[in-house]
Amino acid sequence: MSQARDIIVPAIGDYLDLPVIEVLVFAGDRVEDGQSILVLESEKATIEIPSPVSGIIESISVSVGDKISAGVCIGKIKQSPGDVTQENTAEKSEVVSTKTDASYTSSPTTTSSSAISSGPSSDTNLPYASPAVRQIARDRNVDLKTVQGTGKNGRITKEDIENYSTKAKPTHSSSESTRVKLTKIKQLSSEFLEKSWTTIPHVTSFEDADITELEEFRKYLNQKHKADNIKLTLLSFLVRVCVLALREFPTLNSSLDGNELILKRNYNIGIVVDTPQGLVIPSIKNADQYGIIDISKEISRLSEKARNGRIAPSDMENGTFSISSLGGTGGGTYFTPIIRAPEVAILGVCRSKIKPVWDGQSFQPRLVLPLSLSWDHRVVDGVLATKFNLFVKELLEDLKLTIL
Repeated sequence: MSQARDIIVPAIGDYLDLPVIEVLVFAGDRVEDGQSILVLESEKATIEIPSPVSGIIESISVSVGDKISAGVCIGKIKQSPGDVTQENTAEKSEVVSTKTDASYTSSPTTTSSSAISSGPSSDTNLPYASPAVRQIARDRNVDLKTVQGTGKNGRITKEDIENYSTKAKPTHSSSESTRVKLTKIKQLSSEFLEKSWTTIPHVTSFEDADITELEEFRKYLNQKHKADNIKLTLLSFLVRVCVLALREFPTLNSSLDGNELILKRNYNIGIVVDTPQGLVIPSIKNADQYGIIDISKEISRLSEKARNGRIAPSDMENGTFSISSLGGTGGGTYFTPIIRAPEVAILGVCRSKIKPVWDGQSFQPRLVLPLSLSWDHRVVDGVLATKFNLFVKELLEDLKLTIL
């Protein structure tokens, strides 16, 4: 006998009144346990709400533009006896019981994989695409129903969106322009950056680090761990070096609260990640407890989550110091990174370049990394900032110091 159950929004962090930006199912649709049925948008990421059980959607009581929070009922789902197999009856009962209490706690940012891997529903004509691809389509105002998917089982890929956009782009005269609405992340980032820039007295100090030996060591480690599919980047070493520098100069690992300085005992290093929705800064929590290889794994994990639009609010909280690396995009020699309040400093790096360096007898070709340290002048003075930059330079140039 079929029975209708409420669909309750699970825990979504501390957020309230998140806007609905996409409804993925309609009344009468067949869904599987964990399949995404709704998409919300926070200031940092899109959040997919999963179906708590398999069954037929009886009703959906929200629409695009509505604002909802955890614990809210967003519809009903019919579950027939055939949807509960003998081997998972106990598990289903536990989930339904928890859901009825409006405290179903499966993470909405990680449960959508079932929908992605299982393919499109046979009962609907909804486009088959990942959350990241759906976000790209929204940013470009592309209706996924008009795009032909070339991926497995007809899945729409990022390339399909790009090819569609190119073909669909009309020819405009040079005098015409196009308005493109900023993503939620970019809107909030703009507000945050403006506030940080106008309320924090920024000063930037510059330094050059000779990383010739470090680069050789990095390549050696990558070759050594090739079979383990581990790829160390310069950013991994920068995280480790910055932790050691912050231990030496704890003032830069602090925040300002009125007339008091809060010196942090943990080292949560933020890394700036470029995503289709805009820049986000997840933090490597307790980075001082990781070795180089584990730091690299954590960077890869957080970056992948960010680019797929599945970064959780907890991933971006409680940072104590940040690193902005433009190495992969080239960029210039130096720049002024904007401090992420309430932090008091941020290190920026551009792509390293071969430069002639005087060794006392002649100029030698050396790989040089430009360092740009922005600091809050209310907390840090020029002497301290210079000492910090020089310490980072020293560690990068002689990795043996990192084990002392």
